[in-house]
Amino acid sequence: MQASTSPTRSATTVTPADGRTSKLLAQHQHSASLAILSVLSACAPLVTLGVFLRESATPLFWTATSLTLCAWLAYALFLRGWERPAINFLVFSVVTMSILAIVLQGTVRSAAVLVLIAAVIASGSLLSSRALIVTTVVSVSALAALNIAEKMGWMHHGNLEAGLAVWLTQSAVLITVLVSVYYGRKRLTDALEESEQALEKSHRIEEQLRTSERWFEALFQNNPSAAMVQRYPTREVMNLNTAYESTFRARRENLMGQRPLMLWRNKQDREKFIHQIDTRGRVQGLRTTGLRTDGTSFDALVSSELLTEGDERLMLTVTVDISEQESARRALELSEERFSKAFNRSPLGMTITQLSNGRILEANAANEAVLGYRPADCVGST
Repeated sequence: MQASTSPTRSATTVTPADGRTSKLLAQHQHSASLAILSVLSACAPLVTLGVFLRESATPLFWTATSLTLCAWLAYALFLRGWERPAINFLVFSVVTMSILAIVLQGTVRSAAVLVLIAAVIASGSLLSSRALIVTTVVSVSALAALNIAEKMGWMHHGNLEAGLAVWLTQSAVLITVLVSVYYGRKRLTDALEESEQALEKSHRIEEQLRTSERWFEALFQNNPSAAMVQRYPTREVMNLNTAYESTFRARRENLMGQRPLMLWRNKQDREKFIHQIDTRGRVQGLRTTGLRTDGTSFDALVSSELLTEGDERLMLTVTVDISEQESARRALELSEERFSKAFNRSPLGMTITQLSNGRILEANAANEAVLGYRPADCVGST
């Protein structure tokens, strides 16, 4: 039995693994940013001290002092919850102060170039791809201009003597690179591990679904009642069992993917079925007369329900052939009718008595002529 209605489609997408991965990456981002800020906040004043010891209060010293203050300010902003502005400000400050330090030292061979490189690495680890591109373009452009300026002799060489200041600068850069690489690698490793766990869970769920599908298919095909699964509301047949073929005398290959004819003898029953499936989403125990493909009919009990599988709605219909039960019921009713007529119209006085206590259960009209009691007076007496 089939019906046609308007669909109500819904799609739900659940991606818990993606949410967990994003949260994990955010935690690593926070840890990496805090570590780099801590390193710079600790190393910047040491570099400043080294520059002061080497050349006293020169412009390079004040540049290093400004970078120290910027690092501390970024650290304070980060601790107050302004994480993204703090990192942006830090990268901008390091790039600006590094370029200024190169200008003051008068050569692109200055240790400040290493600080500029560290700024690009930190930008790639902590900021967006756009911020990384901007930082790289600015740094490359600045180095190109500084190279030209040095080549043309426009910059005055400062103090390039090796010593504590240079070593502290190099150490700070190396530690910054170490922190960036470490957390970048850790983020990648944890993300891969999370993805593998999500993939393994997905495989388990798929296996469970396949097992459930096999169980359902076995129950479906071995059901002694005729069963059919159709898309709703197009009524295209997706599956049917062998009992359906035998009940309706139809061939599976002729029905799969097709919209079968309405197998109803009574048009009113079909309309009642459609109304119930439209309004309630299910039909329970509808008595009707089914119509086979060869034109013969049979007594049927039809049940149907709408199911949802993903964003697709399906209609599962089960038809039970109750011809034998109906024939037996009609035969019983006919037998009872015949017995009732024979009992009540008999010219002989007849009663039906309970053997255990002799109580009269039924008495016919002829009994009044024999005993003088009406049937109503006899029933219940002994």
